[in-house]
Amino acid sequence: MSNQKIEHESEIRLKVGLDTHRNPVRLTWTAEEGGIEPDREVKAFFLTTWDKKENNSMRMDLWTTEFMVEEMQSLVFQHLMSMADVVGRSTGDEKSAQSLRQFASELMKQMQSREIE
Repeated sequence: MSNQKIEHESEIRLKVGLDTHRNPVRLTWTAEEGGIEPDREVKAFFLTTWDKKENNSMRMDLWTTEFMVEEMQSLVFQHLMSMADVVGRSTGDEKSAQSLRQFASELMKQMQSREIE
């Protein structure tokens, strides 16, 4: 645990509405301090955390039954581009960040070309 004194706490809340088969049909989130109004509806979210105790990542990926394939492709592309920005900002390794951006662009081209087949 960090030795830094906590001066303030902020809450991010995720809600998952499930159908009778326990499939997500409604996803909402709230981050009032971040300007996200209560229960803002979304179709999908990726949540990744770093587990301090286990020293590895943990993740949860959920999407509603109405989330279309094209939307998932776009979400994956945008997520990879955001991850490239994180790599660049957090490590200063712009060469690796650019490699990830290039990979994301190539992957998107492949996904879009498969739609035509």
